[in-house]
Amino acid sequence: TRYFYTPTAMPLNLGSGYLSQKELLFSAVAYSPVQNWSFLVGSSLPFLLYSVAYLEPDTMIGVFGLRYGTEMNDNVYFGGGIETFVVSGGNFSLPFVNTTFGDKERHVTLSTGVGISDFDSVDFVPISASTYRRISRSLAFVTENWLFVIPSYDYQNYRSDWTQLDTPIFFSATGLRFISSKFSTDVAIINTFIDGDY
Repeated sequence: TRYFYTPTAMPLNLGSGYLSQKELLFSAVAYSPVQNWSFLVGSSLPFLLYSVAYLEPDTMIGVFGLRYGTEMNDNVYFGGGIETFVVSGGNFSLPFVNTTFGDKERHVTLSTGVGISDFDSVDFVPISASTYRRISRSLAFVTENWLFVIPSYDYQNYRSDWTQLDTPIFFSATGLRFISSKFSTDVAIINTFIDGDY
């Protein structure tokens, strides 16, 4: 139900879940208690251990997510949800909608949403296109591409100025997913393109 990070619109099976570990930095657990709905909670283990050892709760990082997905027609899924990241300086939320075309062996997902800081200002609009193609029983090809449209900041009025946009940021990840009966591991190369550089 996910690419490297972007979720598909395909729902988790009722009563199923997973544990995700990204590098050594971020851990998350997802579970589906109700048909078509799932939730996600996570934290950064190094920051969590630091905050406990030094009694500094401000260094903790957390993520909370709620996602919905359903099959609208044969091999067409629609979904949406929200993920909120909690850090010492406040919080950041990403409500999103997405559509997936295909089946569990090969599919494409188009997504968009808004990046919101402290629930009061829109900082950017992300647009993503991701693909998944099962090559064999134990191997799949995965791509994930993000375009971030960012407004200029109006310092005089302390707000984002959507009449003028900064240079968009583009992320592209391409890699492989190694699959076994209980585990999968992703290996990918990520490029960042900003103003013609990468």
